[in-house]
Amino acid sequence: VCWKPDGTPANDLADILRSYLKLNTGFTIAHGKKTRYAIFRSRRSLSSPLSTIPQSFGGESFDLGDRSMWSYDLGPRDHMSAAKIVSNRTDRFGEVKGLIQRLGGTSDRLNLVTGAKVNYLGGTLRIEKILDQILDRKTYLGQPLPRWQIHFDYKGPHRYWGEWVAYRRDGLPIWAVDRQGKPVLADPAVVGFDTPYDSPKAGQVPVRAKFTVESPGYPWGMRGGQGVVFTNIDPAHIGFVAFSGYFYQEIRITGIPLNPK
Repeated sequence: VCWKPDGTPANDLADILRSYLKLNTGFTIAHGKKTRYAIFRSRRSLSSPLSTIPQSFGGESFDLGDRSMWSYDLGPRDHMSAAKIVSNRTDRFGEVKGLIQRLGGTSDRLNLVTGAKVNYLGGTLRIEKILDQILDRKTYLGQPLPRWQIHFDYKGPHRYWGEWVAYRRDGLPIWAVDRQGKPVLADPAVVGFDTPYDSPKAGQVPVRAKFTVESPGYPWGMRGGQGVVFTNIDPAHIGFVAFSGYFYQEIRITGIPLNPK
């Protein structure tokens, strides 16, 4: 049995749950307690600044849908998730706690020179130094990382990196480079998107311009302290860079009716 916030029947939710239970395990019940599952519908759009992506709720929860295509779909998209509520038998209303992911949009332009800084999502990122590591290349999973290192210092609340993009001095984004890191105009059909940086093929066709972030804490975390951005774009040919990021916001939803009318 499913019901809406006003206690009236919600037959559409019942149909969704029946479909879910055909492919997944059943619900669990707390002995001697009132057990309910609150269903939430949310909408997100990556194309909208400060848009929201629903995340997991505390305790037992699960998704009633597929998130696998989110990174490819920038348009509005509905998502449904369920959170378990366990309360006393006499309780009429319940609550759930959880997290949502808030996208921060694109940063202001950051000139790629030592000392340049930009404010973003309550913190400040400052470029400390830029190095050409042609003779001492770090590796990841057996492959050499891009040769240029952009060392930065970040001060502010914990944030997460999104995508970094470099731009030419005329404002056009840099999508492809040659083996020397010089930006080139290339047909996307012939760009070596997954070509290792030092492979023979990298000298024959343009490769995708890339950024790899290494920062304190988590691989993509913007924690206070120093970090490094690796790139295969020669900084001498970069006019400025910009990046996106996101953060998690705690939520508490109260007044959830535990009984139908």
